[in-house]
Amino acid sequence: MLNEEFRQEYGQSIFSFITNRRLDEARLAILESDISLKQLAQKLGYSHVNHFSAAFAKKYGYGPASLRKGRRVKE
Repeated sequence: MLNEEFRQEYGQSIFSFITNRRLDEARLAILESDISLKQLAQKLGYSHVNHFSAAFAKKYGYGPASLRKGRRVKE
């Protein structure tokens, strides 16, 4: 019932909402810090960096390592 009400209010499940927030936080951390992807994945609750990378790529269409490389090219 709670999940249904949440979905009506926010247009997504609680799990999706939390995952999206974590990935938004990850993207910002990649752009603004030099924390390793492994440390970032652990900080955000992913059991393995590959799980984090797959979720990130699914949301953004590119992996976190690609974002980091692109950031370094622009600097």
